[in-house]
Amino acid sequence: MRLNQQSAYLLHRRAHGERSMLVELWTREHGRLPAIARQVRGGSGERSAALSPFNRLSVDLSGRGDVLTLVRWEVEGAPSLLRGAVSLAGMYVNELLARLLARGDANAELFDHYRELIERLPNESRTDWLLRRFEKQLLEQLGYGLDLSATADGEMIVADARYRVDLDRGVREMVGDQGCSGGALIALACIATDPPSSAICNEQRKMMRAMFLELLAGRPLSTWQWSQALNQASTVR
Repeated sequence: MRLNQQSAYLLHRRAHGERSMLVELWTREHGRLPAIARQVRGGSGERSAALSPFNRLSVDLSGRGDVLTLVRWEVEGAPSLLRGAVSLAGMYVNELLARLLARGDANAELFDHYRELIERLPNESRTDWLLRRFEKQLLEQLGYGLDLSATADGEMIVADARYRVDLDRGVREMVGDQGCSGGALIALACIATDPPSSAICNEQRKMMRAMFLELLAGRPLSTWQWSQALNQASTVR
């Protein structure tokens, strides 16, 4: 098999042998593909730097079986500028995609949403809202397009009420102060609107984490743990 000039992003990479890398690519036309980049470690710094997360790449791949050979790669457009906390946000999304996307299943629409996210992250002050929007888009593309404007019983969401959001059973109203506020659900249902308050986004973050943890079979992401450790360290200081 030979795949030429594929638009791709690198989701993950690790050492393979003395000089090669095993990389997890996400291509627009062929979905998530594992490949080996040979003779890249210890070689040209520019060549290795191009094969970095968040760079939009054009790649050629060849081979048979489950793991292909990365024959050529180059950066399309400007290199990525994700740094610091923004870089951690991008790493979180990459880990989520690497864990949840089935290999070989193409999803051009989600790929385009991801490209927009990566291009906007360095320039937006409200990265939390960008992440919530992408999480919702990811759930929709995975087949969990929840109606956040009404409950599973057909009742309209009320801003000051509390709700539980279940991937299989939809939205259900709760008694007491548990769950997520209706205001957070209403804001997430209209992702084209201006960003809601940080407090609302934090509610949405907790709700999304619970749903993704279910999809991850209870195995948390490494980036969740890194983020928690960084927050604790900043609190101590």
